Amino acid sequence: MNFASQAELITLAIDILILGVIVFITSKILPGMAIKNIGTAFIVAIVFGILNALFLYGFKYFGLTWLNNQVSQGLFQVIFNAVLLMITRSFVKGLWLKSFWDGILAAFVISFLSMVVHFFTTKGSI
Repeated sequence: MNFASQAELITLAIDILILGVIVFITSKILPGMAIKNIGTAFIVAIVFGILNALFLYGFKYFGLTWLNNQVSQGLFQVIFNAVLLMITRSFVKGLWLKSFWDGILAAFVISFLSMVVHFFTTKGSI
């Protein structure tokens, strides 16, 4: 394994840890979302990341990324993340979402918190 791939794996692990903490915090903020414990939040982050990568690859393959960038100005991304959370819920037994609307609200909060973390970890560039 070369240095670049080790660095990428470390970055991926850090991203999963950050997303896990964000998911856990989101579950404490929103009454319509619950997580069994912090370990479950990390499992949610891993499953969510895998699903996100698979679906985004499919969207890129079929040329559908313009929908998010040109048409909806990010609204599609929030709805897409809500759908992924609902799918993740079916794989991870310790994740509870009361309704699809709670999934949308959770996706919005997760996106917002991720943006804030990204802002502070990349020296203020969004």
